Amino acid sequence: MFLGVLLFRAYVLQRIIVSGNSMSGTIEDGSVVFARRFGVDEFERFDIVVVRRGGINLIKRVVGVPGEAIMISGGELVINGAVVTRSYADGYISDGGIVSDEYIVLGDSEYFILGDNYSHSEDSRSFGAVDVSDIKGVVIWRLFPFRSIGRIM
Repeated sequence: MFLGVLLFRAYVLQRIIVSGNSMSGTIEDGSVVFARRFGVDEFERFDIVVVRRGGINLIKRVVGVPGEAIMISGGELVINGAVVTRSYADGYISDGGIVSDEYIVLGDSEYFILGDNYSHSEDSRSFGAVDVSDIKGVVIWRLFPFRSIGRIM
């Protein structure tokens, strides 16, 4: 049974206790979430993913997918020339370290990720796009406080 539990956690579902405020408004500090570990390359724009970076797990929202041109201009997210309406988070998006008003073109396996709490998030604005191999899970459910993640937008 112990081996079964280990295999389940390693390949099926991962429990994560959120530490930090980068996703505040959607997922709060101290929340317990579950991420599916299978099919981690099967997600869409605006899904929330677990990214392994520098030995730690980050929970962020996918906003840019391979081949797209991303820019932060005047506090707005611009993808392929169109301003993206973000109903999942409000507020001004600072450039956070990337060159503002210049497009970043994503490679064949690159994704642009942002935290929903723009002023308190280390994300692609500071460290650049992430490779699909760095994505270790897709958040599907919040256990505490209870609420399904689903397609929060």
